[in-house]
Amino acid sequence: MASISKKKQEINNSLDTLYQVNNGATIISWLDMLKTYNSTDGKIPGLLNSSKIQINTTKKDGAYNLILLWIKNNMDKFTNYDFTGIPNKDFLFLDKQKNTSIVSRTSKAKTLKTIEDIEKWSNNPEIHPINNTYMHPNSAEYQKIYQQAYNILKKNKINIADFPDKLPKNHILFGDMDLLYYMNNREKINVITKMPVYSQIEINDWICYLKGIRFNTIPLFDLNPVIISLS
Repeated sequence: MASISKKKQEINNSLDTLYQVNNGATIISWLDMLKTYNSTDGKIPGLLNSSKIQINTTKKDGAYNLILLWIKNNMDKFTNYDFTGIPNKDFLFLDKQKNTSIVSRTSKAKTLKTIEDIEKWSNNPEIHPINNTYMHPNSAEYQKIYQQAYNILKKNKINIADFPDKLPKNHILFGDMDLLYYMNNREKINVITKMPVYSQIEINDWICYLKGIRFNTIPLFDLNPVIISLS
């Protein structure tokens, strides 16, 4: 292991010095040559001396491997260089590809997909279940997430009577008016199971609320059969 570290350090020092001579021009010229070099024996001209070096080696201390590793650790020096055509160029970008893959998987995982996801959101419904930002219960984003959750329950064939118990209630008006539930219920089930007596102030507040938010084109509910007794 010590010999490998020593060889790696020697090549690193040589490459550092070579880069400083002409700001990397010699290294760039060598890389350009590799793009068109036709190797018939699995070897390529060396960068640090006139000897050929093996492209693929079973040992970690192969000269070409160590040169690529130095380049990988100094990618800021080759920001605008196109490595297309360089033998084993993928090695230079393994970490970037891995990180991209992880981010992609994480992004795909952070979506509302299962009933368990809905239960987690319902425990803290004013926090966006995907990006963890605050959502006001009257916001369009909250309504969008609610609709996604509703559709997941429907897809999983949950008894519609159980929907209100599985969905959040932070948006409910006056204690029992679940307008979002009614919006998403295409069968237009009457969600106002109790009709308490409202004061004129409460009714005015409710009307202002309805005017201040924008729902879909689905009718909120049929006001005609509702009889409200005023105190």
